[in-house]
Amino acid sequence: MGLEGKLTSREEPMQRRRLLSLGAGMVLIASVALLGAKKYTAPPEYFQAPDDCEFCHSEYVERARTFQGHGTACFMCHTRARTGFGTGHMTKANCETCHNETWPTGQPHGHPPALWATLGTPEERTANCAACHNPHGTPNLSMVRDLLTTLDGTPVEIRFLNEDGQADDSFVELPSASGGQNGKEPGQGLCEVCHTQTNHYRRDGTGEAHFTSNCVLCHEHTKSFAPPGM
Repeated sequence: MGLEGKLTSREEPMQRRRLLSLGAGMVLIASVALLGAKKYTAPPEYFQAPDDCEFCHSEYVERARTFQGHGTACFMCHTRARTGFGTGHMTKANCETCHNETWPTGQPHGHPPALWATLGTPEERTANCAACHNPHGTPNLSMVRDLLTTLDGTPVEIRFLNEDGQADDSFVELPSASGGQNGKEPGQGLCEVCHTQTNHYRRDGTGEAHFTSNCVLCHEHTKSFAPPGM
């Protein structure tokens, strides 16, 4: 019997993965629209079948599908560097290709040009972004990594689920004595985990009293979180 119109044994699972990926993407888009999620929401065109990238990169595709990230359209950021598979077969996109001050649908990278220029090459600047953000997606707001490595090399688990300021799973952890209910104490919040020499909200839980509202109201991402006036 001829093979016309039939899938080979290798093609069948690939076809199933494509259909499952497309279906999962459509469900996720509908869920985001209904729930009004506060997390980063990728445009609909980003949710496309990953063209078998999942065969080797299942962790990344699953993260993108589950936590949104930049969606599952791998080729929106990666392009083929050479034929075949293996190390270096796809390029790694630079964040500022889209996250710049002029690209109409991109979001600014959040740093003044003078400072941004001091951070090295586009590849080095991308590494700077990726130190705190995972473009494939995380359970945290703004794609903040769920495991951060601090400046002294300490890996710390991060839960950043709201922007209230000093609160459970926010910039600064709320002490249990003040109503905190997640079992985490001061020093474990997103901002705190890297602070060892600041006047407020240090990693060891010490520091002078300070404002308890959303940190970026004063320490703007667009100014590298520097204190007002600097």
